[in-house]
Amino acid sequence: MRLALLAGCIAAACLWTVPAGAADRTAWQIKAEIAVRHVLSDEIGEKIRAILTAVGKNTRVTDITVEPDGDGVLAKFTLKWTGIVIAVDYRADLRWRFTRDAHIISGIDSLVGLGLATDKTKRELDDYLRTKLFPLVKEEAAR
Repeated sequence: MRLALLAGCIAAACLWTVPAGAADRTAWQIKAEIAVRHVLSDEIGEKIRAILTAVGKNTRVTDITVEPDGDGVLAKFTLKWTGIVIAVDYRADLRWRFTRDAHIISGIDSLVGLGLATDKTKRELDDYLRTKLFPLVKEEAAR
């Protein structure tokens, strides 16, 4: 009896909790937030960092926020990595807006590191999020 009760408590603790502020969001926006958090791994962060600058390693995705934005969502996240200079952390603050059906736009809010937020870099980031990341998030949110 105790073992069954313990197993039930563990199972309940493992269930996904609804994100804060969920009452103001549509079901799809909640699913989109969960999908963004699931898809934005450090491996994906490394690929995005490589678009921003060729120099760096140990990329981490941090500070992910996903907010409703009209019929879509606005995801903001930070990449942190180490560069050439030892003990110096670099970072990029990024934003990405999309709806259920389309990638809308992405942007670089700040970039501290050995790279520049050039028009070419912005286009490459936008292309990566549109062609590689958006299909993954769209599929995950549709489940």
